[in-house]
Amino acid sequence: MLGAESVLEEGLTMKSRFAVLALILSMPAGSAFAGDALSFDKAWMTPSISTLGIGVEGGYRWNDYWGARAGANVLGFNYVYHDTKSDLHNNVNLLSAGVTADYYPFAGDFRVSTGVRLSANKINGEMRNLVKHGKNYTVTIADPLTRYTLRQNAIQPYLGAGYSIEIKQRMSLSFDLGALYAGAPELSVNSHAERFGFTRRQINNEIEHQRDRLAPLQIYPVVQVGLNIKF
Repeated sequence: MLGAESVLEEGLTMKSRFAVLALILSMPAGSAFAGDALSFDKAWMTPSISTLGIGVEGGYRWNDYWGARAGANVLGFNYVYHDTKSDLHNNVNLLSAGVTADYYPFAGDFRVSTGVRLSANKINGEMRNLVKHGKNYTVTIADPLTRYTLRQNAIQPYLGAGYSIEIKQRMSLSFDLGALYAGAPELSVNSHAERFGFTRRQINNEIEHQRDRLAPLQIYPVVQVGLNIKF
């Protein structure tokens, strides 16, 4: 009888030892999994506003160091450029989409980003001549014979950096600062200003002068603020 009890106690003791051993072995794996879950949120959506316009993008982070985003931006507005003898009335249309790869060098919230965007950004405009009458007022005369279109390159590489600050559970503010290489803007002009007394040479010289002024504008700054909504 005592022998049976001893065998039973020994069996229970062996089971207890195996249970404790299994618990000890599982602790590192469990701790690592918990740390991984707390170190970053794998997927998110970000409505944003930036120099590219109003946008939305989705992101995914595979691990502590690598992630990617894809999104699109759009914006339209009008503005007037005032010159000495004329005003340039412009209609601006910003439309672009792209993908970005993010590297987190410190396995935290700071990232270095690179990517590419497809751009359909353009400016349509027309010239309106100013005729001064005395010193008190100016009359603006629409010039339907001089219109122009300004476009950026369709493919634009991107390089930048960003940071996210948590504001509440599953929500954070996201900041990005970078630049697109947009190339020299393309200027197309349709003008018949000779009907206002200008020669064709004067018109062509002025168009080339404006193209030269635009040529250095090849870098487009990107400043973006967004709200990350995490899943």
